[in-house]
Amino acid sequence: MKIYVTYFLMISALISCHIKEEEISNGVDEKGISDLASVTSDTNFKNPALIYGTTIGELVQQLYKLGKWTELLRLISNSSKSQYGEDAIINAFQKTEFGFQLKLKSMSHTPDGIIQLNYQTIKFGTVGVLRMDVVVENDTCRIIIKGVEPEILF
Repeated sequence: MKIYVTYFLMISALISCHIKEEEISNGVDEKGISDLASVTSDTNFKNPALIYGTTIGELVQQLYKLGKWTELLRLISNSSKSQYGEDAIINAFQKTEFGFQLKLKSMSHTPDGIIQLNYQTIKFGTVGVLRMDVVVENDTCRIIIKGVEPEILF
């Protein structure tokens, strides 16, 4: 008798698997998904504290760590590039140790349009401060370099 009950339960379970379920719609049109994937996002580079969800200092630091010097130069002010030259800036970045921990603590605006970012740094277990001046040029914030010898000075 137990064998018949076991067979009956197995057959009923198999039959229930063959019942076609209704198609469940999630409410998203497949055409809409492909349209969204092809749209380019317009990221606003005016705010130095909100570029791709990070700050300009952290973005420059990641470009430094990856060795993407041409992208890094795009975030340097035109006045700094004309004063020091692109090759000197790249060489200074290559000589500078910029792999320490950064955390934006405050930001202040000056009347002449310069934004000063104050970062807390941790270098070899020592807490410090890094001040970075930023200017908005053509709707993009760019870092002002104060010196390139012997290493980059922000």
